[in-house]
Amino acid sequence: MIKLFGMMLSTTENLYEEEIWSQLSDYVTSPDERILFFCGRPLESTFEDEAFSNVIYNLMKMIRLEGVISLTGSLNYYVGSKVYKEYLNSIANAPIVSLSIPIDGANLVQCDNFMGSYEITKHLINHQYRKFGIINGPSYSSESNARFRGIEQAFNEHNIHEYVLLEGDYSKKSGYLNAVELLTQNVEAIICGNDQMAIGAIKAINEAGKKIPDDIAIVGFDDIEQVRLLEVPLTTVKQPFGNMACKAFDLLKEDNKSDQCIPAELIIRESCGCPKAFNSIEHEEHDKRYYMQKYAESLSEYTLMLQLRSSFDQVQTLDHLFEVIDEYLMKIKGVQLHLCLFDESSQIIDKPLKYEWPSKINYAYGSINGCLMPVQVFPTRNGLPSEVIKQSNSKSYLFYPIHQHDILYGYLVIDAITARNRIFTSLKREITNTLSRLDLMVKIQSYTKQLEKIAQTDILTGILNRRGFFEYASKKFEYDLSIGNTPGIVFCDVNGLKKVNDHFGHEFGDRMISDTGLILSQVFKNYVLARMGGDEFVVYISHCSQSYLDDLGHELIEKIHQFNGHSIAVYQISLEAGMAYYDPKKHASLEELITEADQNLYTKKRFRVIK
Repeated sequence: MIKLFGMMLSTTENLYEEEIWSQLSDYVTSPDERILFFCGRPLESTFEDEAFSNVIYNLMKMIRLEGVISLTGSLNYYVGSKVYKEYLNSIANAPIVSLSIPIDGANLVQCDNFMGSYEITKHLINHQYRKFGIINGPSYSSESNARFRGIEQAFNEHNIHEYVLLEGDYSKKSGYLNAVELLTQNVEAIICGNDQMAIGAIKAINEAGKKIPDDIAIVGFDDIEQVRLLEVPLTTVKQPFGNMACKAFDLLKEDNKSDQCIPAELIIRESCGCPKAFNSIEHEEHDKRYYMQKYAESLSEYTLMLQLRSSFDQVQTLDHLFEVIDEYLMKIKGVQLHLCLFDESSQIIDKPLKYEWPSKINYAYGSINGCLMPVQVFPTRNGLPSEVIKQSNSKSYLFYPIHQHDILYGYLVIDAITARNRIFTSLKREITNTLSRLDLMVKIQSYTKQLEKIAQTDILTGILNRRGFFEYASKKFEYDLSIGNTPGIVFCDVNGLKKVNDHFGHEFGDRMISDTGLILSQVFKNYVLARMGGDEFVVYISHCSQSYLDDLGHELIEKIHQFNGHSIAVYQISLEAGMAYYDPKKHASLEELITEADQNLYTKKRFRVIK
């Protein structure tokens, strides 16, 4: 029996989280184990519409998982530990291992933040810096607090007690703003709580006309890929994210679980004041060539996306969309992609953290190494159809919500090989945009039909108005003549409407018209019925004779008597009607047939319904 394990990611598009899911994907080798990565965003994110992506985590409630790994340090940023723990417990019905941040009741795998900060601070002190600025992470973060304790320990050991401490939020913007303040304090070195804030601080330093490290030194924490490619590469602390994720996976399978603290690694580059070591030049240049090659590949893939984007712009149907996806996947060898979509084209996400996925979902499209999988409806709790899992040799799957702001279309699943290809990010975006456009087209068509119906409907009675009558009856008239039918018209006039309006008010007059429309709808329910305006009604009958019209007249009289017999209204319904049926010698058009019926109403009086 296959055992499923889950991991919650805040994104798969930055390089350090790619290290996590990529390394863990390769680590899972047992034929009986699968790792499912649920790719959302930080909970309750305030950035654009990121919070709506959190609906993907709720899918975990439905899938039977043996254990869950939570990238807590990235996911609980906006909500704090207490709210995050409550949410995590509500969706994870399995043992939990948290990365970086402790959660009550869950095992913890973390980097040794204290020693990492201690070592990098001691390294700066050995450069003889004595005036320090610190841009620490948020005070509620246990990681931030551990890193600051490491800094303090190094300061205390070297009798450094004067420093400027500012709080950031791990973003580039907060690093930039805090660095602007620190530059007014004439600090010699800046210690940043993470690399993102260091990148922001470097921008402020450059804008101030200062050089790194000649005028001011700066260090970070994390060793994200961007800092290796800076003009002055950043000295930082490397967190072993991939190893941490693999250790967390091991913990989920162990009987005797214990928290793990994995040593961090000091990465020395030039931003601290160290010269480029001779024995590291070749290594650094190799790294730069490697990463520049990756970016060159990204540029090539971006060019490909521009070439193929026009194909998505021309998509008008779901089937056409799937054909275009096939075209994309042909460019990537050995991949798989699956689209699970709602019966209805979309659903509205009201509260992302409380969203409930439907019990069943459409497996609308699936491709494994160029082999198309059968379309079907399957239980959402399976994540993917069982035959898809059997045919695929992948040990890991990445689940993404497909949404445009608060409109959700379903979810997308890929394997790790596909996710590693840079073309996928653009492909996912194009799929989402196309589904959104198709959904909008359907809604526009629906709204157009509704508007047309409104434009053709009498607001008082709910039946057709004059415009609607001629729209429908004209077409039926031509058709009926073409097949040899004898069309007929009944023209009705409400008696006494003016008296009701004058004596009781127009509100009662409107009710009288509404009741008349109801009676006529019951008698002529299979025909084209309309209110022509005021107290006039008209009925178009596709095929009739004088005797047939007489029968309808008797039924109308009976319905009116029934209504008046039970009504407690201040009025009683009374109608006069004129009728005519088609005679090719007399009627050249529908209008002439209506005119004769109208004339018969007042002159021939074929039947009269009296109060």
